[in-house]
Amino acid sequence: NVTEGWPAAIQLYRLSLTHADGVKSLQDTISFQPWQLNDYLIDNVLALYPKEIQTFFLETSVLSRMCGPLCDEITGQADSRGLLIEFEKSGLFVRSLDAKFEWFQYHSLFSEILKKLLRKMAPAREGEIHDIAARWYKSRGYFEDAIIHSLENRDLTLAAECMADWASQLIMDGNLATVEKWYDQIPLPYLEKHPELLIKIAWSLTFLRRYRKLDIVLAAMDRIQAEAGPDGKADQSVVRAMICTINDDIAGMNAHANKLDETVFDRTDEFSVFQAGSTSILKGHLALFSGDFDRADSLLQLGRTYGEKANSPFTVLGSISTLAVSLMIRGRLSEALDLLRDAPSDAYLPLDRSVAYAAYAASYISALYEQNDLASAEKIFDRSRDIILSSAQVDFLAVASVAISRLYDSMGQENDAATLLDDIEAIAHSNAIPRLQRLVTWEKLRRRILAGDIRQARQEATRIKTGRSQLPEEWIPFSEDTEGHIVNMIRLLIHEGDGQSAIPLIEMELKLAVKQRRIRRQIKLSILDALARDGAGDPKRAQKSLDTALDLARGGRYIRQFLDEGARAVELLKQKLNTTMENGAPLSVSERARAEFANTVLAAAGADKPSNFAGWGAPALLEPLSDREKEIHTLLLQGLKNREIAKALHISENTVKFHLKNLFAKLGVTNRFKAISIGGADTLVDNAGK
Repeated sequence: NVTEGWPAAIQLYRLSLTHADGVKSLQDTISFQPWQLNDYLIDNVLALYPKEIQTFFLETSVLSRMCGPLCDEITGQADSRGLLIEFEKSGLFVRSLDAKFEWFQYHSLFSEILKKLLRKMAPAREGEIHDIAARWYKSRGYFEDAIIHSLENRDLTLAAECMADWASQLIMDGNLATVEKWYDQIPLPYLEKHPELLIKIAWSLTFLRRYRKLDIVLAAMDRIQAEAGPDGKADQSVVRAMICTINDDIAGMNAHANKLDETVFDRTDEFSVFQAGSTSILKGHLALFSGDFDRADSLLQLGRTYGEKANSPFTVLGSISTLAVSLMIRGRLSEALDLLRDAPSDAYLPLDRSVAYAAYAASYISALYEQNDLASAEKIFDRSRDIILSSAQVDFLAVASVAISRLYDSMGQENDAATLLDDIEAIAHSNAIPRLQRLVTWEKLRRRILAGDIRQARQEATRIKTGRSQLPEEWIPFSEDTEGHIVNMIRLLIHEGDGQSAIPLIEMELKLAVKQRRIRRQIKLSILDALARDGAGDPKRAQKSLDTALDLARGGRYIRQFLDEGARAVELLKQKLNTTMENGAPLSVSERARAEFANTVLAAAGADKPSNFAGWGAPALLEPLSDREKEIHTLLLQGLKNREIAKALHISENTVKFHLKNLFAKLGVTNRFKAISIGGADTLVDNAGK
C-alpha cells in the first residue's frame, strides 16, 4: 500500500531486500525508504528540474494536501495549480483528489523523502510552512487541515483557536467523534482559554458516553465559572440538561427543563439557535413521557424549525425521531413511517456514522418492526448497530434492541437475540443505567414466559424493582409504552393461569391509556385483557377485547403487537375468524375490516391456511358517501385533525364536524379511530338501495 502503485518504488524495494535493513522495513514501511529510492529521486527526479521547481517540491511536501492558491502562498509561485496539473498528468508522484483538479496530494513515499531532505537542507523552513498553511487553512474554514498543521508545528494556541471556531458546526452536524479526536490531542490548558469550547466538548463527550473524560472537562468548566462569577459568558445550562438525558436522570432532566427557556437564546448565533432547538426537543421528550402529546408535537416541531435554521442535522433528526415515536404511541404508525422516510436526505444520508443518526435509526427500526417489515428493520440495524449501541439515548436504544432481538427470535436466531440482549445489559451495567438494566431483564423474562419457563420467570421477576419512584405520577417513558414493569407483571400473571388477578391491573392501566390517548398502549392492554379473560373462562369478553385491539391496530397495521404475545394470541385470532366465518351473517364495514386485519396478522404469523375473504362479498355502506365525505375520509386516514382538514379543504371546522357526523353514520362507526381503521375508499362499496 505504501508504494501506492508506483512500479519503480516496488522494484527498488525488491532490490533493498538484499540488506538486513530492507527486510526490517517490511515491518515499518512508512518510516523506511531504501537508499536506492532516495538516490533515485534525488538524482533522477529533482536534479532534472530547475532550482525553483526543486524548491517547490521540497516546500510543498510538508502539506497534507495542497491546492494552487496555498502553494502560491508558500512558494511565491504565480501558477502553482498549473504546475500541479502538469505533474499529475505526467505521472510525477502527484495525484488529484477531485475531478476538478483543485486539490492534490503527493505519493507518500515521495513526500516523506522530500520532507527529510528539506529538514536537512533548511531545518527552520518546515515550521514556517506549517504556520503559513495552518493560518491559510483557518482563514478559509478548513479547520481540520489547520489543526493538523498547527499540531505539526506545536502551535497549541492556534490549534485550540481552530477548534473553538470549528466545534459548533461539528456538534450541530453530529460529528461528535471528531470533537473527541482533537480534544485528545490538544492539552486541556489551551482549551480552557475558550470556555464556550469546553461546553461544546462536553456535548460531544456526553453523547459518546466518555464519562471519565467528561468529568475532567466538567471540573474545568466549574472552575472557570467560579472564577468568572455569575456574569460568566459561557452558559452550561443546556449541556447540563443533556448530561441528565444521557444518564437517564429523568428527575434531573425535568428540573433543568423547568429552568430553561428556549426563547431567550441569541437568534444571531447559530449555536444558540441549536441550543434553543435542543431545549425544545428535551421539553418535547418530557411532554411525551407525561402524555401531553399536543405540547410534545408543538415543541418537537419548534425544535425542527430551530434545527433547520441552524443547519443542524443533529437537531433536525432528533426532532423527527422523537415526533415519529409520538405518532406511533398515538396509533399513527403509517404517518410515523412516512415522516421517517421523508426525512431530508441531506440531514441523514451523510451521517451513517454520526451520533445524530442513532435516534433516527432506532425510531425507524421500531416503526418498521411494528408493521412486520422485518427485512427493512434488520437492514437498517446492520448498518447502524455500532452507533446505536454506543450513543443512542436510553429509550431509543431500548426500543431498537428489543425490536431486533424479537426479530431474531421470529427468524429462529435465538442465539443472536440472546447475544444482543447481553450486549445491551453490559452497556447498562458499565454506564450505570438501572432503567435500561430493568428493561433488558424484563425482555429476557418475556422470552422465558413465552417459552413456558414460568417458575423461573416468577423467581426472577420478584427481584426486579419497579423504578417508579424516579418518575412523576402517570409518566410513561416511551420505551415502556407497551412493555415495562406493569405490562410484564400482567403478562406473567396471565401465563401463570391467574388471569383473574391480571384483569384489575389491566383495567387500571387502560383507564390511564385512554385518558392520555396512548393508542398503542391500549392495543397491547386490550390484547392482554383478551388473553386474561379467555384464561379466566370468559370467552365472550375476551372476543370483545380482541375486537377493540383489532379496531385500534388495523389503521396503523400494528401487526407485531399481536405476534409478540406468542401462540396464545394467534390462537385467539384463529377463534375470532372461525366464529366470524361460521356465523354466515352479512358483515358490516367495520366487521369485515376487523376480520381482514386479523387475517393479515395470522398470515404474518405463518398460521396454517389463513382465511380467504374473496367470496365474502364487499362490505355494504349504509348509504353512499358523498364526494366531500370521501375527501374527508381520505384526510382522516392521513391522521389530520379537524382544523387541518378544514384548512386543506378550505371549509370551516363546524362544516368538517357536520360531514364527520354523517360519515360515521354511513360507515356504521362511532368515532374517528374506527373510521380510520376501516381503510381507504377502495375497500368500500356503495350498496345502498340494492
